[in-house]
Amino acid sequence: MPQTETHTDQLSWRNAVGFACLLAFMYDVFYMGSNVILPVGTIGIERADMLAMLLGACLALIVFVENRKLRSVSTDVTANAVAGIIMAVAYAGTVLFSNNTPLLLATDAVIGVGLAVGLTGWASRLASASPRLAADEVFLATGVAAALCFGTLCLPEGVARFVPIALPLVSFVLMVPARSAAVPTDMQEREDFSATMSTRIGAGIFFYGVSAGLMETFRANPDGPAAPLFAATAVILLLFCWAVLQSIWSDKPAERDAFGGMYRIALLIIMTGFLFQPVMTQSGVPGDTLVLAGFLGLCSCFVALFLATATVSGLDAPVLIARCFMAVFGGELAGIVIGNMFNTQNGTAITPYVAMATAGLFALIAYLFLFTDRSFGEMAVVVDDLDYADEARRRIIERSGLSARESEVFVLALRGHTNERIAQELYLAKSTVDTHLRRIYGKCGVHSRQELIDLAESEEQSLRTTTSR
Repeated sequence: MPQTETHTDQLSWRNAVGFACLLAFMYDVFYMGSNVILPVGTIGIERADMLAMLLGACLALIVFVENRKLRSVSTDVTANAVAGIIMAVAYAGTVLFSNNTPLLLATDAVIGVGLAVGLTGWASRLASASPRLAADEVFLATGVAAALCFGTLCLPEGVARFVPIALPLVSFVLMVPARSAAVPTDMQEREDFSATMSTRIGAGIFFYGVSAGLMETFRANPDGPAAPLFAATAVILLLFCWAVLQSIWSDKPAERDAFGGMYRIALLIIMTGFLFQPVMTQSGVPGDTLVLAGFLGLCSCFVALFLATATVSGLDAPVLIARCFMAVFGGELAGIVIGNMFNTQNGTAITPYVAMATAGLFALIAYLFLFTDRSFGEMAVVVDDLDYADEARRRIIERSGLSARESEVFVLALRGHTNERIAQELYLAKSTVDTHLRRIYGKCGVHSRQELIDLAESEEQSLRTTTSR
C-alpha cells in the first residue's frame, strides 16, 4: 500500500523530479516538435498542434474548476497514472499520425487534457510542503526540466523521439498519494475569495500568455521547428532557476533576496528580448529566445506564489493552479490566433516590427494588471514573511526535542487549527492530538496554546532583530 504524504519541512527530490518530468514533457510537446500547419481554404494555420493541445487543456481545466465532484481527480493516484499513460500513448500517436492532420490534432487535444490532470495532480502534492519548500521544488523542477529538454535535443533523433513517451510515465510513477485535506466549513466563502483574487491576476497572466503565443507563432518556420533554438531557451531558463535557487537557499534569511524579486528577474529577461531583438537576431540568438525563457520562468513564479497563497490561506491548491494555467494557456491560445493573423500579411517588411511591438504591448498591459495590484504584491511577499516563522518553528522544535509527529501537531497548532481539524489532517484520533499537545506544552515550557503561540512569536521577533543587524 503506498504511503500517504503528510506535511513536510524537508525538500522532496521525488516531488521535484516527478514534477520536472511533467514540465519537460510539456515543454517538449509545445516547443520541441514541428510547426504543424492546418490548411483552411487558401491559408494555413500555423502551430495548429499547440492550438489543439491548449484547447484540450483549457476545456479540461474549466470543467475541473466548475465541477466539484471532479476535483478529487487531483488527489487520485490512479486517475493521474491513467493520465500519464494516456499522454504517453497519445504522444506515440502523434508520431504515427504525423501525415494525418485531423488525427494528429485529435491526439494533441488528448495530450492537453492529460496535461491539465497532471498539473492539478502535482499541485496537490507540492502544496503538502511549506511555501518556501514548495517554491524550492517548483524552481528545482523547472531547472531540471530545462536540463532534460537540453539533453534531449543533444540526443540522436531516433533516440530523442522516445524520451517524451517516458517522461509522463516517470512523472506519475514518482507521484506520492496526496492526503485529502480537511474541508473547511467556509469552503464556499474561500472559493469566492479565490475567484475574486484570481480575476485581475489571471487577466495579467493571460496577457503575458498572449504575448508569448504571438511570438511563438510568428517566429515558427512553416514546416520547420516549432521553436527554433529552443536549446538556447532551455539554457537561459536553467540559469534563471539556478539564480533563484542560489538566492532562496541562502543560509541566513536576512541575506536571501526577496522572493518577489524573482519575477522581476523573469520580467527583465522578457523585456531584454523585446528591446534587443534586432541586435540579438544578428548575433544568432533572436530575442524571442529570451522572451520564451522569461515567460517560462515567470510561469514558475506564478505557480510558486499560488501554491504559497493556497497553503497560507487554506485555499484549494489544485483549483488555484488550475485558474493559473487556464489564464496561461488561454493567453497562449489567443496569441497564436493573433500571430496567424500577422502571418496572413505575407511577411511584408513592416510585419515583423508590428508583431514585435504588439507582443511587447501585451507584455506591458500584463505588467500593469499584475504589478500594480495589491493582491499580487501580498502574494509576492508571503514566502519571505514566512521565512522567519519557519525558522522560528524549526529552532523551537530542535531546542525542545519534539518528535516528528509532535512537530507536525506543533506546526498545525501554530496555524490556528483546532484539535479536531489537526486530527482530520493527520488521520489521528482527537484524544491522540490532545496527548501530543500536552507533551508539546511540557517540552516547550508553556501551559496553553496561547503561550505556545506567544513563544513562537517571541522567537520569530528575536530572529528578525538578530538578522537585521
